[in-house]
Amino acid sequence: MKKTLVYIILLVFPFCVVAQNSQEVWFNYLVDIDNHKASGIPEQLTNDLQVNPGMAVYLTEKLHQNGMIEPLKPLINMHPDNASMKYYAALFYAQHNEPQKSMQMLAGHIKSSERKLRGNIRSEKTFDPVKTSSAWRNFWIQDHYRQRDMTYEAALNFYHDGDYNWALEELNPLLSQYPSNHKYLYLAALLYDKMGNQRLALNYIKKATDASPRTASYFASAARLYRKNNNIRLSVAAAEKTLELAPWVPDYYPLAAKSFIAGKQYTAAVETLENYCRTFSDTEAWYLMAKAKFHQKKYHDVIRWMNKALVADKSQYKYFVMRADAFRETRSYENAIIDYAMALDIKPNLPQVYINYGRARFEAGDTEGACYMWRKALHYKHPEANDYLYRYCTQQH
Repeated sequence: MKKTLVYIILLVFPFCVVAQNSQEVWFNYLVDIDNHKASGIPEQLTNDLQVNPGMAVYLTEKLHQNGMIEPLKPLINMHPDNASMKYYAALFYAQHNEPQKSMQMLAGHIKSSERKLRGNIRSEKTFDPVKTSSAWRNFWIQDHYRQRDMTYEAALNFYHDGDYNWALEELNPLLSQYPSNHKYLYLAALLYDKMGNQRLALNYIKKATDASPRTASYFASAARLYRKNNNIRLSVAAAEKTLELAPWVPDYYPLAAKSFIAGKQYTAAVETLENYCRTFSDTEAWYLMAKAKFHQKKYHDVIRWMNKALVADKSQYKYFVMRADAFRETRSYENAIIDYAMALDIKPNLPQVYINYGRARFEAGDTEGACYMWRKALHYKHPEANDYLYRYCTQQH
């Protein structure tokens, strides 16, 4: 890995005290917002929000999603010229029933190339207090959006509704006329991925990241698409770039960890997930942490993370498998046997689980039970099943 995760966070997430501690403060603050327990912005984060407009916009969106309008004001004041922040300023003034100020801010937002879609703005309920005003009506009499904006919006709506062919029909003329527009290129990548054309999906995601090399969400999708298509080197590079561009977005940490694990960079995966897993109740992230720890041969850590995951969710067979494998490595064969059985109760057609289940039974002294499991593995066409049966079960046939 070109640089460790700690180095990335120190470089591009210039927390005012210690990077890892401030990251933990940030993650906990986001959890408090979701639980409607947040009050003011923690002092430790103020400087970071001032020097990182993207971080401030992310927080503003988070507050808005949770119906918290009053805390928007200090963030708006930090970045009054930011086009995205003007949108939230418009929402703030709408909620305070100041239609003229609201439309003034909205006009500033709409001048930006990063403006929100017309339909999203007009349907936003936070604007309800000013929607009956003359200022709102007069604002929408004007043509703020071009025909190509409306066509793109239609394509995006078809995409969200799962009508991919219709979406592509709307998008193709835009791609032909504006071949370097990063939004059109990105949507094409998403569409072709959904439609199963991975060659074109990869082609368009490369074009999108080249056209807009500062957009973290594009690199996040690139990391996923490259990993899906087994181009692990490019997936890791895209994951690193995602965290470099937007280390304040929690969702990017498990995504990056998947790429690091695929690239066998297990230490990087653990470093990426440490604060995230301690803060967020995300069983899939806990599973990723356990997976990385397993490859580091830290089996007791694997068991602890899977204990936590299984308290929250007992429906995932892979959680039982992961813990069973760790139990087997620590010679806790009886516990491994129980977990393998639980996994197979959820999903019976797991040939590798039958192999490992058999190994656990064999090590526990149950040769007959082991041979039964290996025969099941043979039934599900595991390539090593015959070898186990030949070596250990000749007298069982």
